[in-house]
Amino acid sequence: MFFTDNEFPHSICFIGIGSLLFIFKKWGSFIISGNLLIVLLVAILLPFSLTTGGLYSYDFLALLVVPMLGFLIVNRFFGFFWTFFMVATSFGLHYLELNAVVSYRSGILDNDANYYLSLTLFLYVLITSCVAIFDKGQRLIIDELNFQRDLLHKNKIELEEKEEELLESNASLKHFAHVASHDLKQPIRTIFSFGQLLQRDIGDTLSKDHQMYLDFIILGSKQLQNQVDSILNHAKIGSNKDMNLETVEVLPFVENVVLKLQQQIIESGAKVTIKKLPTEIIASKIELSLVFQNIISNGIKFKEPDVPLEIKITSKELPTHYEFSIADNGVGVEPDIIDKIFTPMVKSYSKQNADGTGMGLATCEKIIKRHQGTIKVVSEQGDGATFIFTISKSLKPTGKTLEFGYEELVS
Repeated sequence: MFFTDNEFPHSICFIGIGSLLFIFKKWGSFIISGNLLIVLLVAILLPFSLTTGGLYSYDFLALLVVPMLGFLIVNRFFGFFWTFFMVATSFGLHYLELNAVVSYRSGILDNDANYYLSLTLFLYVLITSCVAIFDKGQRLIIDELNFQRDLLHKNKIELEEKEEELLESNASLKHFAHVASHDLKQPIRTIFSFGQLLQRDIGDTLSKDHQMYLDFIILGSKQLQNQVDSILNHAKIGSNKDMNLETVEVLPFVENVVLKLQQQIIESGAKVTIKKLPTEIIASKIELSLVFQNIISNGIKFKEPDVPLEIKITSKELPTHYEFSIADNGVGVEPDIIDKIFTPMVKSYSKQNADGTGMGLATCEKIIKRHQGTIKVVSEQGDGATFIFTISKSLKPTGKTLEFGYEELVS
């Protein structure tokens, strides 16, 4: 039986394990500690197995854990080293069994030494193969994780560098837009002003062709001035990091926007209807007013000549957004530009848009994106247009001061 011939050395085992824990705590090395643990097991179980059955001993069979410990605790090299050690030990015990004067086989087991040697070797090979495959898989996973970590770190550094470059580029572009606007506006104003002076002072003395040329100069300078203002306003709409978000009482806010457009509304004979608006939203009040003004102004501009204009402003609440709708019964949007109507510099080619810049709706889309929403238009030419845009519910008040003079955008 298991403890018939000798008593297990419990005291040596406890002392060895205690020493092993002390060494691991002091140096923290898996190579040192793992090998010491294996040496401890071999030093205890191998001599003990010689007194309890040799090749047939259960204690010797317990030493099957030695290669496993080598692979799992130490490393692959020592895993194979201890595997070879145990295989050599098995052959040694087999040799002793065949050449010793007294054999354990007749007193304990019925099978011969070759059977148990083969069984032991098979178990060593099986365990070693399984653990080696597992170890290889673990190392491949760890190597891949390390590679992905290094790749992510590299990409993070590159993104940070790109972000810094973009911030510098945006700052430069904003500065350029500010300087260019003033540098361009002055000569444009000069052309426009002196054109008007010429028209006033000598307009009556000019021939019909010369008067037409002068009208083209004044009209062109006015359109150029509007274009510069529109591009500058579009450039001022930066990223959502510089937004001044605040609580907006929607109904008074929309009524105020309509009031600012009252002269255009009266001149066009339009009827503006407001209904079903949310009580409050979080938004940039100045930027959002620009969206409403642009869309309502477009509705007034593109009215049917002989049809009373109606503009309806409504909204509905979605799970994550507020959706606003501004519909008119005007001429609608041309089919060939409806898919790119929010692209900068794209505008309707109708006579009603002779002074248009093609930047208004592009600026609206930029503002809505800053509010984590979307904007689209539904239209059939000759049957009006409906602009639908959303504002996210997740926005929080910022309390920031305005970085640019947005009041210019809505003047």
